[in-house]
Amino acid sequence: MTKKIVGNHILSNFYGVTKFDNQEMKATLINFCKVAGCGILDVSDYTFPNGGYTVIILLSESHASIHTYPENNSLYLDIFTCGETVNPEIVFTGLKEYFNPEEFTKQIISR
Repeated sequence: MTKKIVGNHILSNFYGVTKFDNQEMKATLINFCKVAGCGILDVSDYTFPNGGYTVIILLSESHASIHTYPENNSLYLDIFTCGETVNPEIVFTGLKEYFNPEEFTKQIISR
């Protein structure tokens, strides 16, 4: 059986983050998804009582999300795109520049 790669999945942890404006964060994620050529189908977000925030974008290519933990100055990214027309690296790079974390980890999984 030959495995065909259908997409790339980027998982990243950002540490030492100081930007936690939820509406600006949502707009920034939407913007970088558009810049990357993603087809945005739906956007859902939620602010937790402790100040944490989650925004998830349903893409025609799959999904992108941010989960924040402001009490730890950290957030976690999940960007998965299928097909060959969209590069999730564009979304990742834009968010990394926007958040400017002190440290980060990044894992790319071919699916």
